[in-house]
Amino acid sequence: VDGGPEFKTDVQQLAEFYNFGYVKISPYNSKAAGSVEVGHRVIADALSKIT
Repeated sequence: VDGGPEFKTDVQQLAEFYNFGYVKISPYNSKAAGSVEVGHRVIADALSKIT
């Protein structure tokens, strides 16, 4: 998460409910955002295979 307040509560609730952790990154940090997007791709690929 980029630390923006828009979805902070939602992400916290999801993390608690599904028991996962998350890392806040600095906004406009392209290197950190890129590494996050790689993780998103893995999840998206897995979801596309089961749907």
